[in-house]
Amino acid sequence: MDYIINALGVPLGYVMKLCYDWIRDYGLAIIVFTLFTKVILFPVSLMVQKNSIKMIKMKPKLDAYKYQYVDDKDALFDAQNALYKKEHYNPFVGIIPLLIQIPIIFGLIDVVYRPMKHLLHFPQGAIDAFVAKTAQILHITQLGSSPELVVMKSVANLNNRQAFLSLQNGVLKGSDVSSMLARMQSVHMNFFGVDLAATPSFTHLDLLFLIPVLAGVSALIMCIIQNKINVLQIEQSALAQWGMTIFMIAFSTYFAFLVPAGVGLYWIFGNLFSIPVMYIVNIIYDPNKYID
Repeated sequence: MDYIINALGVPLGYVMKLCYDWIRDYGLAIIVFTLFTKVILFPVSLMVQKNSIKMIKMKPKLDAYKYQYVDDKDALFDAQNALYKKEHYNPFVGIIPLLIQIPIIFGLIDVVYRPMKHLLHFPQGAIDAFVAKTAQILHITQLGSSPELVVMKSVANLNNRQAFLSLQNGVLKGSDVSSMLARMQSVHMNFFGVDLAATPSFTHLDLLFLIPVLAGVSALIMCIIQNKINVLQIEQSALAQWGMTIFMIAFSTYFAFLVPAGVGLYWIFGNLFSIPVMYIVNIIYDPNKYID
């Protein structure tokens, strides 16, 4: 699993580094990164829109088949498949965005957890040396699941600078250590007072708590718009619409409590950026032109 996450994190790390080098603000870099993913996935959104329109056009026939073959499931299956082929409809297109979103999330988590590797591109030997020295400074044996974040926080403490400079007598050269320390100290992971490297807690009502709250609010806004303009959601009953809305709010909020705030920020703006995407695909493929 670590190999897979690392493989996902490396290419996304280069994209994130490009965003950060351009903006020099960690939070804004994540927002731009989120916008970049929406632009890349826009052709998929168009494909899903076209596929959804086909489904709504076929719905009367599919409903008729259910009555016609109420006692013959095999005949119903064959009739549905024949209609799908005739209309060039693929029932699996709708899950493509989710299948792409999952690796992006895992990759972004790796990028947030490992800034020394992905943002600063330190060699692994140097990272290991800093991790070992940080553990020595903190008088612990393990730095937990995110050792690079612990190193970054320790380096931000100027009182530890001299201790880290002692690495010049070890595996690193003195000039390299000074340069690396300066580069780490230049990375500020705070965004409007929120530490994007930290994970929100259910029990602490601090600024971090806003991230899950805003994740839920952004999901609510997205779902309200989606229920009004999405071709599939419009066809759903009010009960089904609000059932999905409640699920998305609960899922978004809970998810943001499980990951670093940087990933939560990605999720918030991912929901918000989905709104203009829905309007744009509706303009390009207006359902009213294809469906009575």
